[in-house]
Amino acid sequence: MSEFENLGLKAGVWTGRIRRGDAPKPISLFHKGDVVGQARIAGEGEGVWQVAVNLPVDRLNDGVTTFLLIESASDESPADPMGRQVASLVVSAGQALQQDVLAEMELIRSELDLLKKEFRRFGAEGRQG
Repeated sequence: MSEFENLGLKAGVWTGRIRRGDAPKPISLFHKGDVVGQARIAGEGEGVWQVAVNLPVDRLNDGVTTFLLIESASDESPADPMGRQVASLVVSAGQALQQDVLAEMELIRSELDLLKKEFRRFGAEGRQG
């Protein structure tokens, strides 16, 4: 089970909660291998930390965009791409997405029509046999 609880994205800020015994090391936001932000970490109680990071609007485009939260291996290197992945966030937007969704819906409709046809054939064979 993941120790990161995703609290969602609101007004461009992605928030979550980490539950574990030790405090997290610095956490960076990565996009396509680049560090694009640093998470703010605040204690909420024993073994609970809130994590918040702003998503950079210049990285949001049509289609699907993935962001990663990476915890550094040490306190000395806050932007450590070789650290441990804490969470990922997929953001979908724009015209390209709409076309992808429409194509996927058409595929699902076609598969459903095929299933209905086969189900009816199976039912008809069962009554005859």
